[in-house]
Amino acid sequence: MTVRSGQGTDTRTTLYWGRKWYVWNNDGDRASLYRGSDLKKIDACDWGRGGTSTRCR
Repeated sequence: MTVRSGQGTDTRTTLYWGRKWYVWNNDGDRASLYRGSDLKKIDACDWGRGGTSTRCR
């Protein structure tokens, strides 16, 4: 599954958050994906300083 913060049309493999403006900082952020039924964390990704790396776990 790919989750995108911008606008687009959802598909079986890609979901769009629908944001129209910037949501991520340039100095680092974390996105977490939770299962809706019990709010169990499924995945999380960190965006590194300078926009050069992404680490998911």
